[in-house]
Amino acid sequence: MRESSSSETDYVGISNMTSVEQVCTLLGLQTGELVERLTTTTLRTAGESIVKQQGGVAARDVRDGMAKVIYQRLFEWLITRANGLLKPDVVDHRVIEVAVLDIFGFENFDSNSFEQLCINVANEQLHSFFNKHIFQAELDEYTREGVASPSVAFLDNKGQLDLLLAKPLGLLRLVDDETKFNKATDETLCTKLDTHLKANPFYEAKRDRTSFGVTHYAGVIVYNTEGFLSKNRDKISEAVLVMLGESTLPLVQKLFPEGSAADVMADLPATPGRRKSRFGFAPRRTSKDSSGGRRESHHGKDGGGEGGGEGGGKSPGKRMTRFAKGMFSRRGKSMFGKSKKPKRVQTRLDPTVGARFRSSLILLMTRIQACQPQFVRCIKPNMDKKAGAFDDEIVLRQLKCVWY
Repeated sequence: MRESSSSETDYVGISNMTSVEQVCTLLGLQTGELVERLTTTTLRTAGESIVKQQGGVAARDVRDGMAKVIYQRLFEWLITRANGLLKPDVVDHRVIEVAVLDIFGFENFDSNSFEQLCINVANEQLHSFFNKHIFQAELDEYTREGVASPSVAFLDNKGQLDLLLAKPLGLLRLVDDETKFNKATDETLCTKLDTHLKANPFYEAKRDRTSFGVTHYAGVIVYNTEGFLSKNRDKISEAVLVMLGESTLPLVQKLFPEGSAADVMADLPATPGRRKSRFGFAPRRTSKDSSGGRRESHHGKDGGGEGGGEGGGKSPGKRMTRFAKGMFSRRGKSMFGKSKKPKRVQTRLDPTVGARFRSSLILLMTRIQACQPQFVRCIKPNMDKKAGAFDDEIVLRQLKCVWY
């Protein structure tokens, strides 16, 4: 990305078109459309769309978000494909499944961010299940059978899980709440966490306004909130998803079915090379607004503006009423009524990364609890991935995490 500025606004351009062309070749995309999606954004209001140049930070977010969603969907496709190939040909409900869960160990680096928090929350949840399955379940069985059992003490990490996942003031939920505010910053997030959690014995407020500490079962971890909110939003434009769905490569089309949804594209601006006939775009009248953006007005088939002139459709008042109902309707509910397909509206109610992570964690624990789990604990001999190097302190720290 190449950032530029004028007297009125800042904008970005492409610094290396060769790289863009290579990406388009690999993904089966049109170069002009990819450049358009990376460097501009579309603001839609009742009856018109305004196309504005992206700033540097926003453009990089679009680029990074696109890379992440491609990786995510390709990874999910590979898992589904592998499971499909391994599935027996004969349909038999008595078939026993063997699932392998490979998860990162507890992470504590010099600088810990949102990724480390999610990984460590998952480890907290799995450690709780491990304790209950190995220790508590075994002791309960002794009691049921009337067998005298020794007193086995183990640390319960319920307090840490409540701090991290509880409703409505768990740490992850507070991060989600702050993510909803466009003017929120890393500092305001830290202030919110300190305000609500400072009385919790497993939370540590820091003097630095962008960090906090959590006493995990494995020890105290200090997290840096810089980038927490942007990572939690991880927004991906609907236009980018549809562009990927229109790829010429069958696999990319399969990964992004959004490209086949005509109603999603109804309000997107036309770009060079887009298959307009597929979506039946109405003609637009384009002009510049005071902020330098392109203003695009949509017209009906009768040639009149939407709601303008005789026979032009709805009045301005009815258009605004319809627009307001659409903005504040429940996500996923049709904005038009039963006669037309529902149109997906991307709002701040879209699930955050943290919300999706919690849902995935709940699903994971539900599946594990329905199984007969066997645990394999791996010990890292050193943090440098060197053969023949055995660090006593690191190994001892991991052994303590296993049993306490």
